[in-house]
Amino acid sequence: MNEKGPFFVKIYPHILRRLDGTGGQPVSAVEEAIGLLNEAFNEHKIYFIWDCEIDYVDVQNAIYDNIDPGETVFTDPPFTTPPHSNTDGIDIYFFRDHPSPSANGAGLAENIGGKNFMLLETIPCHLMNQGCAHI
Repeated sequence: MNEKGPFFVKIYPHILRRLDGTGGQPVSAVEEAIGLLNEAFNEHKIYFIWDCEIDYVDVQNAIYDNIDPGETVFTDPPFTTPPHSNTDGIDIYFFRDHPSPSANGAGLAENIGGKNFMLLETIPCHLMNQGCAHI
């Protein structure tokens, strides 16, 4: 690609919570994480556009407490259906701080050239920048 930018990319943050609305990352952490993305990419003329809305993915307590995002986030409902999945931007899934013991790594991109990534560790962190770079 020979284009020099600027490039504008829509992002859609999703926070996984229990059905009763408890759990998940705080809004302030999502805002700070998006700030880190902009800090890392703006100098390369890449700008992330967020409508300041957060989609909450409320799931059964057993799923919330035992989810292995590496196995489910990119292939299984509710993550693959609107409003939890979007076709015109990057979906960013924020999971609880301590996922199931079987979860692998601290983050995962769908694949290089994909449109989704997730974070498993406490956010904000620069793992978010790495995940987005894979996309």
